[in-house]
Amino acid sequence: MYCNEAPSGIRCALGTKMDYNQHYSGSKLNKTNESKDLYPVTKESKDLYPVTNESKDLYPVTKESKDLYPVTNESKDLYPVTNESKDLYPVTNESKDLYPVTNESKDLYPVTNESKDLYPVTNESTYLYPVTNESKDLYPVTNESKDLYPVTNESKDIYPVTNESKDLYPVTNESKDLYPVTNESKDLYPVTNESKDLYPVTNESKDLYPVTKESKDLYPVTNESKDLYPVTNESKDLYPVTKEAVLPLFIYQ
Repeated sequence: MYCNEAPSGIRCALGTKMDYNQHYSGSKLNKTNESKDLYPVTKESKDLYPVTNESKDLYPVTKESKDLYPVTNESKDLYPVTNESKDLYPVTNESKDLYPVTNESKDLYPVTNESKDLYPVTNESTYLYPVTNESKDLYPVTNESKDLYPVTNESKDIYPVTNESKDLYPVTNESKDLYPVTNESKDLYPVTNESKDLYPVTNESKDLYPVTKESKDLYPVTNESKDLYPVTNESKDLYPVTKEAVLPLFIYQ
């Protein structure tokens, strides 16, 4: 209809053709980049403008509008998290299922002291968060987690053995090459009746384990070991001559 045929109360420019039902029916408006500023989306009208893959460029999510378009399992593909948008979608205990950490996304969610509880390290996720000298404070080794961080020749520098941690890394036949005993570390691994087989005394190591009154029972002198511990004026009290030892001395004389 034309303006001169319009019902009373309707004003329009002379000669303009319009569809009364279309203009006043309340149907969804076909928005374009040009018209989107004419129809701002509000909480009341947002159902009129559903966001689709086609229209999502019309409704970019900003800090101001993110409450209008909450991210759900259904809509999360519409709003992929990027380096630019990651501040809009902070990961919380509630949202972490929406943004699972993968090899592709792990750089978006770096693990910090604040967020490490969001990303607990498991056997499945250890490859996502390799422990380095920089990150080792984030993943302290405990009795519970030590299986997650086995000590190898490559990683042993990351977890140096100290008096505090030595119980985490007990020396066994399998691991003794990882923790060679040196003058510096010998106090960490004292020789006991249980461990003496781990540290056999050789010409090379005898200085590490000098025989004293306290340790002489650990290293009894035998025909095989007597060359390791020659008897001197200083050490003769350590090896008193007994009836059993007289025979070789008598033969020598």
